[in-house]
Amino acid sequence: MSGVLYLTKESSMKAEVWVIILSLLLAPLSHGDLDTEVIRADEGLSSVSEYIEVNGVKENFLTGGHGHRLTSEEATKYPEGTEIPKAVIAAWFKEDTRRAGEGADRLIKKHNLEDAPPLLRQLLAEMVFQMGATGTAKFKDTIALLKEKRYEEASVELLDSDWAKQTPARAQRASDRMRTLAK
Repeated sequence: MSGVLYLTKESSMKAEVWVIILSLLLAPLSHGDLDTEVIRADEGLSSVSEYIEVNGVKENFLTGGHGHRLTSEEATKYPEGTEIPKAVIAAWFKEDTRRAGEGADRLIKKHNLEDAPPLLRQLLAEMVFQMGATGTAKFKDTIALLKEKRYEEASVELLDSDWAKQTPARAQRASDRMRTLAK
């Protein structure tokens, strides 16, 4: 065997999967001190691309894996109902959690929350993962309370949102965990 890899059209997908697997083996799935298992549990797993429904209304974008919103290129590659390789799901999750951590870090810096407990970064990253940094930044009253270290009130304010109406169990868990910061 020569050690040279020749790719054919049929083997190119396998090669892409192997590159993803190798990159995952060489790097951890976490972003800094972010607990990605909490996000994974909240998001669940869909091994096929699908449209999700919020309050009985079908969204106009595909998701797959652990809550990953497919780009237009990914949606072309994995149309609705298409099985998504596990290695691709893992790569998406790694990138999405990295972005969520960075989004939380930007919010923390923008709102001068650098001295907040590490759990606050985790909670913000979980919210950014689900709603994006822009969506999370709309929690202006909650953020104002966080700046004043009024964690108990901020935990209640989290529940006064469309987010809490759409994903009540997830919002309640976040609120309960935020409340622990007050102690």
